[in-house]
Amino acid sequence: MCRRCSAVDVKAREIGLMLAPGTTLHVLPNIAGYVGADHVAMLLATQVADRADTVLAIDIGTNTEMCLAHDGRMTSLSCASGPAFEGAHIKFGMRAAPGRSSGCGSSTAGPNTRQLSTRRR
Repeated sequence: MCRRCSAVDVKAREIGLMLAPGTTLHVLPNIAGYVGADHVAMLLATQVADRADTVLAIDIGTNTEMCLAHDGRMTSLSCASGPAFEGAHIKFGMRAAPGRSSGCGSSTAGPNTRQLSTRRR
């Protein structure tokens, strides 16, 4: 696999980050032009590739990235969304802070949501 298509491990000190001695950063790859490493991280964290059912994973931010997974195939796309939100005069948005919703879904037990951790680091 080409280096630009795979994750890279780099020592923090090599790029000027003053972190704990020996700290290594694991930098995830971009999938394509505007489908970045944050999208890759979301797909890994949610284990979309391991799901047997059809899944639509969405990351909304300055760019919105979506991945449709079905029958072992994953298709991702990206579109600009920051300008749309900025011009929409949104009144009730929330920042990603502890206690805010980070996901939702449904199962045979009914709908469910996930919240961001309320623990302080």
